[in-house]
Amino acid sequence: MSALYYDCLFGLPETSDAFSAHPKIVNTPKSKGLEKLPPSTHSRKTPRLTRDTDSASASRSRGAGTPLANRDIGSATRGDGDVVMRDVVDEDAVVSVVLRVEGAPYKPAPLVGKCTSECYSLVTRFLRYYLTKPRSLEVVLPPPPNSSFESIFSACRTIVFATKDSGDLYDQVRMQLERCTGELAQDLGDKKEKGVQWIKPFNETCAWFEKRVEMLRKLFAYLDHKVQGKDQKDVRSLAYDLFADRIFRTPRMSIRLSAGIEEWVQWERENGGLAHNLRPEIKSLIAHLRTHSMYFSAFESPFLKMTTAYYTDESARLTKALKSDPAEFMKRSLERVKQEVGRAKEMFIEDGWEKIRAACEIALFEPSHSWVARDALPKFMDNEDLEKLGEVYTTFTRVKCADEVLRSFKHYVHSTVVLVVTDLLRDGDMVERLLKFKAFAEKAANTAFVDYTPSSTNGASTSNNVPQQYKGIRNVEYDYAIRDGFQAGFSKRRNKPAEMIAKYLDRAMRKGQKSATDAEFMTLLEKVLQLYRFTDDKDVFRTYYMRALAKRLLLSRSANDAFEIAVLKKLTDEYDPEFSKGEVMFKDMALSRDLVAAYRESVENRSPGDKGKRKAGNEDGPKATFMVLQASSWPFAPKDKDTDLPPYMLEQLTSFAEFYKKNHSNRVLSWDHSLGNASVTGNFKGGKKELLVSLYQAIVLLQFNENTGGIGYSEIETATRMRGSHLVSLSAFNEATITNRFAMQYDRFTADTDLKRTLQSLACGKQKVLKKKPVGPDVNESDTFYVNDDFTNPRYQVRIDSIQVKETPEESRRTEAWIEADRKQELDAAIVRIMKEKKKLAFEQIKTEVIVAVKKRFVPEIKYIKQRVDYLVENEYLKRDEDAKDVFVYLA
Repeated sequence: MSALYYDCLFGLPETSDAFSAHPKIVNTPKSKGLEKLPPSTHSRKTPRLTRDTDSASASRSRGAGTPLANRDIGSATRGDGDVVMRDVVDEDAVVSVVLRVEGAPYKPAPLVGKCTSECYSLVTRFLRYYLTKPRSLEVVLPPPPNSSFESIFSACRTIVFATKDSGDLYDQVRMQLERCTGELAQDLGDKKEKGVQWIKPFNETCAWFEKRVEMLRKLFAYLDHKVQGKDQKDVRSLAYDLFADRIFRTPRMSIRLSAGIEEWVQWERENGGLAHNLRPEIKSLIAHLRTHSMYFSAFESPFLKMTTAYYTDESARLTKALKSDPAEFMKRSLERVKQEVGRAKEMFIEDGWEKIRAACEIALFEPSHSWVARDALPKFMDNEDLEKLGEVYTTFTRVKCADEVLRSFKHYVHSTVVLVVTDLLRDGDMVERLLKFKAFAEKAANTAFVDYTPSSTNGASTSNNVPQQYKGIRNVEYDYAIRDGFQAGFSKRRNKPAEMIAKYLDRAMRKGQKSATDAEFMTLLEKVLQLYRFTDDKDVFRTYYMRALAKRLLLSRSANDAFEIAVLKKLTDEYDPEFSKGEVMFKDMALSRDLVAAYRESVENRSPGDKGKRKAGNEDGPKATFMVLQASSWPFAPKDKDTDLPPYMLEQLTSFAEFYKKNHSNRVLSWDHSLGNASVTGNFKGGKKELLVSLYQAIVLLQFNENTGGIGYSEIETATRMRGSHLVSLSAFNEATITNRFAMQYDRFTADTDLKRTLQSLACGKQKVLKKKPVGPDVNESDTFYVNDDFTNPRYQVRIDSIQVKETPEESRRTEAWIEADRKQELDAAIVRIMKEKKKLAFEQIKTEVIVAVKKRFVPEIKYIKQRVDYLVENEYLKRDEDAKDVFVYLA
């Protein structure tokens, strides 16, 4: 047998037991020991460790003389018991040792016999001691001898390398852990503490066991490595599984654990969210449960069940107590949810608070969501509480009841619009109220009724408990709800909303932007036009708006022509092409100015004889201005009989008419004095005043130049030939400058209230330039009128011609009558066109076709369509089918 020689040079401290891991060496020469070699034999080798720097060697040195099983070092012996290596006497000396092994390659022999038994016995005693929890601090079991952590680690390593599968050691560890967990379970079950007080010893037990298991994991690292890849669990997993089976999952422990948690949270819920003095123990409990991977099953799941049960009862209690006040129910419920969320964020894992919030909200709101959404949301809307509205929306969205909020919002919008539109006593501020409400509804739709999704923005938090890293997406259903609510609300009172929108625009155009910027004023006008979109009676708006525009232009009461043109363009481009007539009005005004300039130039160029004749006829005659307008583009009609003008006024009117006919021989002028205005100078005790009045007012005032005393109503009527039934009077005047504006027109109407309205504006208005007897707010035919010599005003120019600008109830009624007449013609024309094309249709088909044909102007009621069909049958445009009375046939 050939011998193998291994020459090894070791530089070691004399106390080193470097071979303790290999207790037996074979095929070594028989010698009494290994001799020291001179240090110079290997001069290049230097010692790497000394006693001071090698604590492990020093420890093993201190263990010399103890049995192998209890020592970290061992003696290398030969098969016959001879010592091959000996301890160096000089503990500080560093020796060089040459070890020569002869024979076959080295292969460690399995550890058997006494060594393995001693190691196993040591580990068993250590486990029994280490996994036994003292019952009290006074009773502390002494550790087994020679059971340092290092010795246990070495013993475990020895057993693992000496045995094939380490099954006995693994079984011993498992057995001791089973014993330990059983004793811990028994000890916890015997504790006298109850409820939340029991959580404290439970936490202490968990902490003690976790600390022991963590140390065992380190000491039995070789064992864990050995069982790796097999069906067996590592020491830590084995320990925690046994702990869960014996403690967490047993009914007895689960009941006591749930009772403690419930007592704690119940106390905090019933004390306004105050922190219980044992709240830190709950935090510790959660930490232990997470360590054992038992948080969800042992804490979160039962906690959610407790929360659901508690707030289901709470919801029933609050519903009964606050049945008449759903807003207060919502307020209190949201406060409870906030308390729960705050507690959960402080106590539970990161995403645990969301589950708690969901459980609270479902339990509180799901049973009563219809009642709360129906009755609480209107109150928050009335108070314009956007924060509460947002909380309602986000809460109900999370509990899958968002549809109830949308239905309630839609109903609120509709009912509010109906309330405003049908409030007859407040028609004057209808549009302001609608604008204000619409602005708030849109703001709520943009800020409160918003769905949030994650975004890249970081931040703390915003309102409604929504983190800033979430961005809002508008729910367009609320935009549709606003539109539908306004449209349905407007339909509850036909014509009036469209009329009031037109009148609001008229007032805005007359007042102007004042302190607002151009952009702000234009934004206001656009918001008003948005209301126009909601009305079906677009022809009503167009009629009133065009009449008001005409008055503003003729009376020079428009604050800014640029805004007038901008609004007309928007109306023409986006709403109705018929608004283009407004552009014709502006062109007529420009042409009239040029025409008057040409007329005045022709007067100046007259022959001297003509000039002298004119001057002789009216030496101090006033200058007149004329407006010639196209009747088809202006919404006015001449009267059958207008007032008589003073001679000097009539002279200028005749002169202008002759000039106009020379240039336009095929045109006919129809004069309308009702829209004329004048500047009249009045002499009062307080001084001279320039009165800006209508032409009718000027004619009445000039009557008092001839008669300084009182004039009766009938005398004024005879002198002016102005028929009437409703107005008031003035003082001594000299004619100054009278500006008369005339219109050529097509439509016709009669007015019998002009005189009374004029007298009322002069004697019963804010600027009383006339007095009447008897005193009263109305004008009667028996009244007598006098000049008010005591009239005063801080301004030199006093405007009292607003009677022309404001529309009277009678004018409104006449306008409505015109609108109805136009609608009849529109319906007749639509029915005839449809029947001419289709030849034969049932009434239901006619109805549908007619509504589609005229809906851009107005939406007719069904009864009106039926009336027009009957009218056309009577006038032989249509006839009923002989076989089906509901079917109509067109007659060519």
